[in-house]
Order: sequence, then structure tokens, then C-alpha cells
Amino acid sequence: TMGARREENNDFGEFWSLRADAAFLVHETDTRFFGSVGNAFRAPSFFELADPVFGNPSVKPEQNFGYDAGVEQFLWDRRVNLRATWFNNDIKDLVEFTAISFDPFVGTFLNTGSANTRGFELFGSIQPLDQVRLEAAATLMRTANDDGDRLLRRAPRTYTGRLVVSPLKGLVPKAFDGLELSFEVFHKSGRTDMNFQNGQRVRMDGYTRGDLAVNYRFLKHFRAFLRVENFTDTKYEDVLSFPSDGANLLGGLEFQWRF
Repeated sequence: TMGARREENNDFGEFWSLRADAAFLVHETDTRFFGSVGNAFRAPSFFELADPVFGNPSVKPEQNFGYDAGVEQFLWDRRVNLRATWFNNDIKDLVEFTAISFDPFVGTFLNTGSANTRGFELFGSIQPLDQVRLEAAATLMRTANDDGDRLLRRAPRTYTGRLVVSPLKGLVPKAFDGLELSFEVFHKSGRTDMNFQNGQRVRMDGYTRGDLAVNYRFLKHFRAFLRVENFTDTKYEDVLSFPSDGANLLGGLEFQWRF
């Protein structure tokens, strides 16, 4: 498959994003090889352009060229799925906050050069029973700018584990067997951020959080759901000085009709 997108920006002109994907399935072994290549464009945010203290209206957009390749293997009548992907992204005109004097409170956003992110995405799942599925995923990533420093807020390691149970499947009529219970654990490793109070890079600790969810689809058109996000009430910050929500509860009823 191939695709193209043209963007027009009042401040930065036009930009073409191109992408191509390919996949090849070996039916005899149920193995799939895949890859993609493409470019991307990110206009500076409103904060980066117009913040009265740190903004810089002259900053240019970031541009990225990336590619990836991987292999996926199915086993045990497709009850087991294993997938590994290698990826690489080359970024130019990277937008970063930069101190411009010995005073840590004097700085602005500048295009600081180029950067690279690369690594592996790993995924595995197993369904030992029709009612039970286990999933695990990991992203192992290396990031660096021209000076060899890690990029801000990009965690070198993230891990996810998920258990999904459908206790009514095969036990009740299909119109009423759509109950799904899930338990997910997410871990993000330590990473680097910027302390805007003194202009210094700081090390942020990693954290682990857990989520619970219940979904019940019934009578084709209805779904009732309940989610307990961060039920462990873990205290963490994805962005320095912006604490996350604690444990929170979400629920509702959804109706769908397809014509």
C-alpha cells in the first residue's frame, strides 16, 4: 500500500507526507514479514511559538524520516502470536528548549539540529482457552540528539502486560456472551525532562500503574462499560510538575446502529 498527504500551513507553507507499507505472508509456516517507510512533519506548538517568556515565533517545523521492518509468527492454530519490529526515525530541525545565557530563566525554543530514535517493539499473546487471552508488549528505544543527549520525556523502556477474560463465551447464547474483563499493568522506565525553573535537565523516576476494565456487549447494539484507571493510585508525572490523576472511575452505556 502507498499513500500521500499534502498539508498547507499559513505560516510554514506546504508539505507532502509520503508512506509505503509492504507485507508478505508465508502460508506454509504462517509467518508474516512486513515493513514501512515514510516521512512526517510537525509544526511548532502554540506554546513553542507564542509563550510570552519562552516562545520563539521564528522556530521552524520538525521533519522526520522513518522506516521499520519486522516479522510475525503464528503458532498453535493461531492461538499464539509473536511479533518483533525494528524501527528507526531521523529527525531534523528538532525543536528543544535552550538556555541562551548563564541565567537559567533566560531561554527559548530553538531548532537545535537533528536527532535519532531507534529500537525494537516486541509483542506476544497466547490464548490457551477460548475465554482467556494473555498479552505482553515492550518497547526498547534509544534516543539521541547531535550532542549525544537523550531526548526529553522519551522513556528508553516501556512494558505492558494484559489479561483478558470472556467468562460467558460458549456458556450462554451468542447475543449475551459479550462480557469481557481485563486487567492491565503498565510500566515506564526513568527518563529525562527539563526543569524550567533552573533550565537544567533532571532525571524522572519510572513508575508502574494498573488498570481494570469491564465491557459487556449485548443484543448487538448495546455496550455497558466500567473502567478503573490507575486503581493502584500511583503518583507519577509524565511531564515534570504536571502530576497525573490518581485512581479514577469511568462508566457508561453505549448504543450503536450500523446502516
